[in-house]
Amino acid sequence: MPGRIEVWSIVPRTLTSRVGWPAVAVASLALVAGGLLYVTSGTDVTLTVDGATTKVTDAPGTVNALLAARGVDISERDLVIPAAATRLEDGARVVVRHARPFTISENGRSRVYWTTEQTVGAALEVLGIHADATRMPVSRSTRIGPGGLTLDLASPVEVDLVVAGSRRTVVTASRTVGEFLTEQGLQLGPGEQVSPAVGRSLTEGMDVTVSRVRTTRVTERESIAFTTTRTKTDELPSGRTRVVTKGRDGVREVVYQVVSVGGREIARSVVSSSVRRKPVTRVLQVGTGSSGSSSSPSWNRSTGSSGSSSRRSTGGDDRASGSADSLNWSALARCESGGNPRAVSPNGRYHGLYQFSVPTWRGVGGSGLPSRASAGEQTARAKILYRRAGAGSWPSCGRLLFS
Repeated sequence: MPGRIEVWSIVPRTLTSRVGWPAVAVASLALVAGGLLYVTSGTDVTLTVDGATTKVTDAPGTVNALLAARGVDISERDLVIPAAATRLEDGARVVVRHARPFTISENGRSRVYWTTEQTVGAALEVLGIHADATRMPVSRSTRIGPGGLTLDLASPVEVDLVVAGSRRTVVTASRTVGEFLTEQGLQLGPGEQVSPAVGRSLTEGMDVTVSRVRTTRVTERESIAFTTTRTKTDELPSGRTRVVTKGRDGVREVVYQVVSVGGREIARSVVSSSVRRKPVTRVLQVGTGSSGSSSSPSWNRSTGSSGSSSRRSTGGDDRASGSADSLNWSALARCESGGNPRAVSPNGRYHGLYQFSVPTWRGVGGSGLPSRASAGEQTARAKILYRRAGAGSWPSCGRLLFS
């Protein structure tokens, strides 16, 4: 019958000598021992735990005993096939899948599931959760390890995509600007950039702009402001100034490197700079003289200026001192007005190089205001006045005509 062996069936029918008996006995014992080993041998099974397969010989009688012997702990959440109480047969396959936490987060809310599936896609399918690939941060084939996995499902947002000035609205579940560009099949080429940066998270209503970066050189002319120097002179009363040299701005030529994005300048730097015209320094004389100084304009004198009704002529003596053309008119002008043909006295009554009053000016043939006439005309009419009334027409400064 099965499981038993007739030892005596292999014993020889006749024994020829007494010496052969021990050999027969030894052979018989070996056969008996072999039969016993065959009867008591265990079951060979295949054990697969979380995908790792092991061949087990001499397995205990039940699945539960096998797992205990192999140190495989199980809980009510785990998958065990066949059931733990099942008796093992030779060639059986035992599969154990430990449950692991599978957390799904969406719209700020999280829920933990326990699954014995080993990939994200399989777990979602078992749980009946539909999620497009665009909403998932990992692929569906991603394995769920023993420690579990958290799946953060992105919520679709509406963004505006602007490329080369063309705008269109796109609904996307991409999480970042970079993922969104990949989803749209856009790859930044040389000289292109995207705003916001590729690492920025997408938000509802965001503008994603792909722009061309352009670098050019431009040449511009810029003014160089002139400076002013001041020198002191006692020819002018204290507080008065006179322009000796007019200032003039210089010109500098600057070459800039300009960076523009989408036609809008975002940065510039100086490449080179050269002076095309140097500035001219303005020179001012600042008066330090007293109000009674002969070098001060005549409006600072108590005696008034040319054309005053209080003036008295020095008569023929002044006129006899020299012809009008040979007199020092520049000295008279410096004294009366500081040499300024546009000078006007503080009270507004006296004008020009020689401080004519308007009635006196008109009396010698002038029109308009003396300070509006040319320096040459003012001097010519001053000579007419001198011929009529002499140097006394300028009580304070007339003496300088003969210097």
